[in-house]
Amino acid sequence: MTQRRMTFRHNEEEREVEGARPVGQMQEVSPRQQRFVKCLRCWMEAPDYQVFIFSLAMPDLGKAKAQRYVRACEAFMSNLAVSATRPIARHGVQCPCLGQDEAVLLSVLHHAGIGDRFGASVQAARLVRQDRLNPFVDAAEDLSFAMSGVALTPNQHAASPEKPANVPLH
Repeated sequence: MTQRRMTFRHNEEEREVEGARPVGQMQEVSPRQQRFVKCLRCWMEAPDYQVFIFSLAMPDLGKAKAQRYVRACEAFMSNLAVSATRPIARHGVQCPCLGQDEAVLLSVLHHAGIGDRFGASVQAARLVRQDRLNPFVDAAEDLSFAMSGVALTPNQHAASPEKPANVPLH
């Protein structure tokens, strides 16, 4: 089993842990993002996390897609555990706060889900070693698509993050 290099800080310790600062509320993010944050928290805390993750995904995705979601979560979380530059902070499973590290991971998944590997890599670089960025973004793409129930084939992963073209907004 992969060692989980994660920490907990919220209402248990008075000292500040890097990445644990609340930056929002769970109610401010989409139900899909709430599901991911709960899965992240559960993965770090509960021995039977796969059952919990499956039960969260099943109502929205159905059995086959929920199983795929569990596998994608496991791959993403395992990748995070071995790639993180420091322990990842998170809040309790039922905490209404959204922590800084949790928000960064949501941003990584958002960018990966819209095909913005550069944006996903930039966000991921805040938490992940440089030599592990590409595999981490690959796992983020898989999870992002699994979150929405869309299949991603292996050849859809880009070889490396590319900076998007400079596009004027006005």
